[in-house]
Amino acid sequence: MSERYRRVSNFIERLPAPLRVIARGFADWFEEFLIMLGMNLIVVLSMATIVLGPPALIGMYAAASKVAEGRVIKLRDMYDGARQHFGRAWILAALNLLMIGLTLFNVYYYSQIETTWAVAARSVMVSISILWIIVQFYVPAYLVSLEEPKVKEAFRLSSLTVSASLIYTIVVAGLFSFLLFFLLLKWPFTILFFPSLMALVSCHAVRERQAYYRKRQEEQKKKEKEDEEKKDPRRFNNDWRS
Repeated sequence: MSERYRRVSNFIERLPAPLRVIARGFADWFEEFLIMLGMNLIVVLSMATIVLGPPALIGMYAAASKVAEGRVIKLRDMYDGARQHFGRAWILAALNLLMIGLTLFNVYYYSQIETTWAVAARSVMVSISILWIIVQFYVPAYLVSLEEPKVKEAFRLSSLTVSASLIYTIVVAGLFSFLLFFLLLKWPFTILFFPSLMALVSCHAVRERQAYYRKRQEEQKKKEKEDEEKKDPRRFNNDWRS
């Protein structure tokens, strides 16, 4: 780790959590500039083949997860991740394509009906789609971080994270939406920059939430233990002596 990167890391640690994960993503991206650029190009080329697109994208998340852990990576890590998660990557892609199809069909179908309930139904479907997109921010990062990777478990953990940290997720998603809009104004630059940055921020967000809830659990256990000691100090003293 370079001295400049260490100074930047010290500054980032003092930022609020949503800004911290985004800043970490940027810092790691520039620290691993050549590899990140290479992974972006591989993802773009893989998408052109269709078959290799989803696995390449998940492979990039697998490599980004290692970067978020502070490990040095090679392009080989992306290949290993793509090979390991090939089937799961396509399951996830199929679910997303299904959701896109359902959304487009419902919006089109209900737009042909000029009634109040049709407008309400269309609004509900759009809301579900937006929630789906927000959950997707975490899904690939959880998938590659699990010891026994399962798409269902990744969705469960992502949904729990969104429901438990809704404001945090909205802030991060909002900042990233603004960033995406800005980058889309420079389309070629977006293709070369955004995918791996998104993966890094997502992986950092998952790790930050995991650390946050782990800390809360430890504090809760400590508090429960202190409360138990106050209720029955003699029992605590006997346990301590034994």
